[in-house]
Amino acid sequence: MLKRFFSILLLFGFCSSTAISRQTDYDVDVCVYGATAGGIFAAYAAKKMGKSVILISPEKEVGGMLSSGLGFVDIRGKYTITGLARDFFRRIGRHYGAFEIWTFEPHVAREVLLGYIGEAGIMTLQQYRLTAVAKTENTLRQIELESVSQPGELAHKRITAKIFIDCSYEGDLLAKSGITYTVGREGNGKYSESYNGFQLSRHNQLPDGIDPFKIKGDSTSGYICEIAQPEEMQEGTVDPYIPAFGFRICLTDNYQNLRPLEKPENYDAGQYELLLRLWKKNPVHSLKQMFVFKQLPNHKVELNSGGPFSLDAIGLNAGYFALDYFARQQKRRQHHDFARGLLYFYAHDERVPKKIRQEMQKWGLPHDEFTASENWPEQIYIREGRRMLGEYVMTESNCFGRGKVPDGIALAAGEINAHHARRLIVEGAVKNEGAVKIGGFAPWAISYRAITPRREEAANILVPLCLSASHSAWSSLRTEPVFMMLGQAAGLAAVLAIDDSCSVQQIAYEKLQRLLHDDPYLNGRAPEILIDNSDAGFKRHSGSWLAVTDGLALHYGEDALVSADTTGERVVQFSQVIAQSGRYRLYFYRRNYTFLRDDFPLARLAFISVIAKKQKKRKLWDMISGRTDWLDLGIFSLSAGETCTIELRNAGESGKIIADAVLLVPQF
Repeated sequence: MLKRFFSILLLFGFCSSTAISRQTDYDVDVCVYGATAGGIFAAYAAKKMGKSVILISPEKEVGGMLSSGLGFVDIRGKYTITGLARDFFRRIGRHYGAFEIWTFEPHVAREVLLGYIGEAGIMTLQQYRLTAVAKTENTLRQIELESVSQPGELAHKRITAKIFIDCSYEGDLLAKSGITYTVGREGNGKYSESYNGFQLSRHNQLPDGIDPFKIKGDSTSGYICEIAQPEEMQEGTVDPYIPAFGFRICLTDNYQNLRPLEKPENYDAGQYELLLRLWKKNPVHSLKQMFVFKQLPNHKVELNSGGPFSLDAIGLNAGYFALDYFARQQKRRQHHDFARGLLYFYAHDERVPKKIRQEMQKWGLPHDEFTASENWPEQIYIREGRRMLGEYVMTESNCFGRGKVPDGIALAAGEINAHHARRLIVEGAVKNEGAVKIGGFAPWAISYRAITPRREEAANILVPLCLSASHSAWSSLRTEPVFMMLGQAAGLAAVLAIDDSCSVQQIAYEKLQRLLHDDPYLNGRAPEILIDNSDAGFKRHSGSWLAVTDGLALHYGEDALVSADTTGERVVQFSQVIAQSGRYRLYFYRRNYTFLRDDFPLARLAFISVIAKKQKKRKLWDMISGRTDWLDLGIFSLSAGETCTIELRNAGESGKIIADAVLLVPQF
């Protein structure tokens, strides 16, 4: 199916040195700037609702971080992911022969995202970036673009649109349009917060006593790393530095698909002197002390920053958003050289312990990933860009459940997780500053008003990525699935504003919420029916059951149910009265619970039965082995008014059994 989409893409400018590159003026309903995953879903939503759309990508590739190495989606509450974002993981699942998959190879994400573009027939301009805007009072009329590859040679493009959506990580369109924004970390006092501003925390902190100078004790010799000394070091005070940028790197240990870790052109081993001094204090015994390895399919891993010195190029992004495009590209190159050089350093520098060198030499860049950029991801990981100051600012109050909003359009489920922003000197030694890691709160709603500018500044611009949030709140919501959900909401909001001839601030958010709920995948199908163990459709049939949250990682919803008894009859039922006749595919949420056997005496086997008016089917479920996924129970023809029940029952073994959620997916 994806091959068919690629042939369609050729018609819509995806290999766009053809007709689309010769055209200079475009007039559309909706213009989306930034072909991140959120941007693709904004464009897809508007196009599926019948609007003319153009999607602009300043990069060579589309998909943002999802197609640039971020293949392990680490989300605390996957049940919070809805709409096209959920559909994305379903399409990923189909590629790997499953219903829903949350870890994937970068090229697979790219293919799936290209599929959305081709399916909707979205006109796309690649490698064009913003140079100017034309605005009348609070209405953006037109934007002007230049070619990234030939900025002075190809004619500029001009895009006129009714609604503009900034889906870039940087927030360049909002800034160029005169919308108020901020960069950096507010002081705690700004929004009555506790974890904002300057933070000299212990998380991923360097040990005491590391000399900061190239020649130890000699301040005239220069620093061994980027140092940005603040005027004061008081926790919670305002600070201009933002979390470090970096790369999510895809590696493989399959020698048939492996490109060895090569020395980058601008390699400088001196950049890693701090790492050597760190090891003098804390000896290294494994790569997993210094990096986060996340398993991907087909002998690949996603490599992320871990520990006090890793892939985060701390301090190197200072002033990034004030730079012109050329200077930004130089900064990106510095980040590339730092990260690629670090891998080479680990694999080849004689000062690295032999065991660690040998461990790194087993890995390399996959030949089948990022084939247009020497197997290295093009997209740098901008963990925090500009943040708009819009109609409503999300803050810690929202994260911790104190601030409720009536116009929620997506849920954030991440902890407050900010990476270090700079290095400085404390009592004569190098320290990291900026990291925050705070969890323990429930998913929280993101307000529609947070993606709208102040109405006096812009009436026809939406900003779903660089949205209106404090640094703390941003550090909780900053995940790709959230951006995808907000992108879809922005695309639908653009349609409502056009249809109702109103500003983006004036749309009826209840209409938007209904659209998101009633047709989440924009395919016209009846909505899915989810029954969690906390819902009314869930019934405890026999035995004692306990709602458990601690230790049940990746359970569906707020908790899962565990039988209190290990013997006797243990039965629970999920029941649903069918509203619409048709064929439904039924699923039972399963988790590989092997890791719980030390805490819970689990039964290995349990029976799952589907009981309908004229049908009954029973399946034996192995709770200990298998992957975390939805267990397919089959397709059933169900009539309006009848009750369908999914029952979980012990299979005669002693041990606890676990009940969580069921899903009914209409096939019509």
